[in-house]
Amino acid sequence: MAIISINSIEKVKNNNSLQGRLLTEVREIDTNLSNPANMVHDKFYDLRLRNLSTKLMSEDKILNYPLFQQYAANNDNNLKGLDQFNTLGVKYIAVDGYPVIKSSQKTTIMAAFDSLPEEVDAIMVISNYFSFIEDVGFQVGGISTAGLHKQRVQSQLTVYMLTRDGKKILHKIFMGTSEDKLGSHEDDEPITLDEVAQQALDESMREFQNYLVKKVGG
Repeated sequence: MAIISINSIEKVKNNNSLQGRLLTEVREIDTNLSNPANMVHDKFYDLRLRNLSTKLMSEDKILNYPLFQQYAANNDNNLKGLDQFNTLGVKYIAVDGYPVIKSSQKTTIMAAFDSLPEEVDAIMVISNYFSFIEDVGFQVGGISTAGLHKQRVQSQLTVYMLTRDGKKILHKIFMGTSEDKLGSHEDDEPITLDEVAQQALDESMREFQNYLVKKVGG
């Protein structure tokens, strides 16, 4: 099996109500994350699932394969339809060497087999989406304080696997929510956006791991 894309949204997006989005924007929060695609990459490889890792082709072999390099350059971020709409105001970024590909792009994904070593019999795409989860505080003149405080981060990790003959092995979203809230304090130091995003990703990766353990063992 070859992983052909590991990508993540570049910032935490607010998908709450219009008033929530407006109020969040008023706060002028810097919603950009530090290397979110690399965060997904590192968390995935930290899972150390023997039954999966033994089936994965070496990452270096894939990324240094000339035909795959050409494929990656030609298919990076060619999002259409709903994927394109959902990324308004943000963008997905991939780990260096990989293209940004979403699970909905089956034709593009299947075409990758022509650009991979012949022994590759299955493909995996890993994509992550971060969003704010806001607790409503109180109402002022009919407008809630959602967006002004108490924000957690949610990770939506999509894993898509299919075989060379187009058979779907897995297409599932694994959800995780940060334990801490943005700006909460631990040892007198405010918790950063990167830290709460990592907590959310940790949880969605654990959900993925638990799913695989149930399906194929550890």
